[in-house]
Amino acid sequence: ENSSVMLLIDPETERVCQANKAALDYYGYPLEQLIGISMNVINTLSPDKGKQERQQALKNQQNYFTFKHQLSNGALRDVEVYITPVHFSQKTLLFAIVHDITARKKAEEQLLQVNHDLTKHELLFKQILDTSSVAIFLVNLQGEIIQANQCMAEMFLYSLEELSHKKEYVELIHPSEQEVGRQKMLALLNSKIPSVDVERIYCRADGTSFWGRFTGKRFYDDEGTELGLVGVIADIDERKYAQQCEQHHAKILQMTTLKSPLQTIFQSMIEGSQTIHRERIAL
Repeated sequence: ENSSVMLLIDPETERVCQANKAALDYYGYPLEQLIGISMNVINTLSPDKGKQERQQALKNQQNYFTFKHQLSNGALRDVEVYITPVHFSQKTLLFAIVHDITARKKAEEQLLQVNHDLTKHELLFKQILDTSSVAIFLVNLQGEIIQANQCMAEMFLYSLEELSHKKEYVELIHPSEQEVGRQKMLALLNSKIPSVDVERIYCRADGTSFWGRFTGKRFYDDEGTELGLVGVIADIDERKYAQQCEQHHAKILQMTTLKSPLQTIFQSMIEGSQTIHRERIAL
């Protein structure tokens, strides 16, 4: 008695010579019908292919196989079969141990489908990220960038590999604001604040700087475990420059309305323009 399905097969006639009770129960045939049945009835391989593989087992070239076997009721089952040649009464037979792997095969196929669907969704998500006009990135609990979109790479003049290879987010902030940026990030990671929305100066890989608006929030997995931060940076350099110019022009207009001395107005115009220009060059 053995719970494993066992068959003795004659490689010359390709018929079952002997079978255990587990084989009778599994295939659904009575003993007198299973003994003598052709393996071509059970195995769904073509007769030529089935014979070829049994010959491989007979020569010990291969001992492990996966097949589809048909039961007496017509149902098809996925099986893995271990076949060993054995000598019996001056004749070599094939001793086969059969394991049903239908459930495992189905689970594997479902897993492959899930992985395929996830890959499709990831590709779609990446396409959406890479067509965005703002930098989008993920930061882990150690403050390191683990994923970034193409816009971020172009904005900071780094490759995606450079950004995502353990680069700390605060390294991108201008030195004058790095400590403040670090404290805000830690406060966000430690749940002391719900989110961050701030305008600050960032540094590119080539040493130049620009104004950016950063918004950040914590992100979680499906079970609610915090994984880090998701951040968005918009380049607002041109907007900040335009604001400074508007403020300067408004000041000159106010001085004109108040009938300030012409020399004072000219001096203010020159100094204001120089200040805006210096700040822009410094960035």
